[in-house]
Amino acid sequence: MAPSFVNVLDRGCAVLDRWTNVVCIAVLAVMTVVTCFEVFVRYVLGQSLPWAEEVPKYLMIWMTFLGASLATRRDVHVGFTSFVEWLPLRIRRWILLLSRLLVLLFLYYVVRWGFVLTFSMGFVSVTAALQIPFFWIFLSCPLGGCLMVLQLLSRAMQDFTDPRWHGAASLPSQEV
Repeated sequence: MAPSFVNVLDRGCAVLDRWTNVVCIAVLAVMTVVTCFEVFVRYVLGQSLPWAEEVPKYLMIWMTFLGASLATRRDVHVGFTSFVEWLPLRIRRWILLLSRLLVLLFLYYVVRWGFVLTFSMGFVSVTAALQIPFFWIFLSCPLGGCLMVLQLLSRAMQDFTDPRWHGAASLPSQEV
């Protein structure tokens, strides 16, 4: 039963990863177009668009949290692997488990307090130029955190069902 759950979780996270990647590419494209258009309008036409500063700023916030889930899936967040690679396999397994648990604990607080902030303060104020509730900007934090939790759980399940974990070979090292 466990391998089928791992496979289902991994396939679901792979689909989420693909969609998140598409959204991040679209967000980056919109940010680029809006910023270039604002530069043209400001320096060629001598005008300024009131919303052209807010759109890239708030899209960057969304892209940061969504992109963090992509990095979680690929296991490319900043880490100190050089020291850990010198350790015996058994100790490396425990250190990886501990690090995954600590990240999961951190993400619990990101999601929990992200939802608290989103639902308590999100509708109180609106953005200056776009006049949209901050709810939609704040929502990026708990949503990105939830995606990171799913991706982290998928990675952890893959780690612990990998036969190399049982002493057959060493753990794969991360290349930067």
